[in-house]
Amino acid sequence: MGGIGDPELRVVIAGGGPAGLSVAVNMRSVDVVVYERARKLGHPPHCAGIVSPATAKRLGAIVPELVEAVYNRTVFLDGALREICSIEARPLAFKISRPGLEEYLASRAEALGHRVVRGAYVSGYSIEKGKRGLRVKIRLGSSVDVIEADWLVVATGAQTWWKSRGCKRLLGVEARVSLSKRIIDDSAFYTIHSTPLAPGFFAWVAPLHGGRVATLGLAGGTPGTLMERLKTLIGLVSKHFAPVSRVLEVRSGIILGGPPVEEVLQKHVAMIGDVLCASKPFTGGGLYAVSLLAKPLAEAIEKERFEPLRSIWHDLRRELLSQYLLTRMIRSRDRLVALALSTVCKELKGCKVDFDKHTSLVKCYLLKLAKSLRSISTRR
Repeated sequence: MGGIGDPELRVVIAGGGPAGLSVAVNMRSVDVVVYERARKLGHPPHCAGIVSPATAKRLGAIVPELVEAVYNRTVFLDGALREICSIEARPLAFKISRPGLEEYLASRAEALGHRVVRGAYVSGYSIEKGKRGLRVKIRLGSSVDVIEADWLVVATGAQTWWKSRGCKRLLGVEARVSLSKRIIDDSAFYTIHSTPLAPGFFAWVAPLHGGRVATLGLAGGTPGTLMERLKTLIGLVSKHFAPVSRVLEVRSGIILGGPPVEEVLQKHVAMIGDVLCASKPFTGGGLYAVSLLAKPLAEAIEKERFEPLRSIWHDLRRELLSQYLLTRMIRSRDRLVALALSTVCKELKGCKVDFDKHTSLVKCYLLKLAKSLRSISTRR
C-alpha cells in the first residue's frame, strides 16, 4: 500500500460509521486513516438498521453474524394499530446489526492496511498552499494534533461540527424489549402512521429472535415528550402484539428528513452519509445512499475522476428530493398518510415496487391509472 514513506495520496476519513468505513474498504492504493470519536465502534447504537436486500448486498452485510432478522412483509398500521395495508416480497428487507456492521467493515479496512483510530476525531480543517492542500485537526482527549492530507472525507453523521444547511432533523428514540409471548408474524415489520405518537413521522415495531424480542421506536413531535410517547408505544405493543416483559435497552438519535444537499464534493473535501442529509425521508434510513456512493467516491479520489461520482449523486439526489417533496405533501395532513398507503397497496398488486425508491410507488400507481383510463376509453 502507498502508506509507507510518502504515499501519492493521503486520505483522512472523519467518522468510523458505515459511511466512512465503506469508503475505506473500497480504497486500495492510497494511505487511509479513519478517525472515530467512540472508543467502541457502533456504540452507542442509534439506528434501526432495516435495509433492502440490494442495499445489504452493496454494503457486504449479508453474512450470518450481521443479519438479525429477515422480513418478507411490511405492514402499515394506523394510530389504533389496525392494519391499513401491507406489501410483500421474499425477502423484502434485512435487519442488520449496526454495531456488528461497523466492526465488520473496520476489520475489512484494517486487513487492507488502513488505520482505524478509535477515541479520536476530526474537529476541523483548513486549506493551505503546499504539497498537501489540507491541514486536518485531530482531537484526542485534551490534545490537538494537526496532520497534512490530500483529501478529507466527512462522514461524521447528523450530530457533527459539519452542518448541512436546511436539513430537517427529527429526534428519535428506540427501545429493544423482550416479550413474554411470541409475536405471531415475526416475518413482518410494522410501521404506525397517522398518530400523535409520532407527529410528522411514524413509529415502528420490528420483531427479532423468533418474535420473542423486538425493537420499537418513534420520531418526530416535541423532543420533551419523546420518552412519554415511547412508554405509550410500549403499552400499545403489550396490548396488541405481545406483553413486554423487560426493556433491555433505550437509545436515541437524530433522524434526517431532507432535503439532500446539492454538492457531494468541495475542494479537497468529499461528503458521504448523514452530512449530505441523504436519508429516505418517508421511512428514514441513510444506508441506502451510503451503499450507492461509497465505491464511486473512493474511485473518484483514487483515479481523480469526479464526473462519475457527481452523476451518481445527481440521480440519487433527484430521487431523494422527489421523496422529500412527496413526503411533505402526504404528511401535511395526518389522514392523507393512511389514505395514500391504502390506495397504493390496493392498486399496486403485481406491480414491482422498489423498497428504496419510494417514487416507484407513484410510477406504478400512474401506470395502473393509465391502464384503467385506456380500458375505459376502449370500452367506449
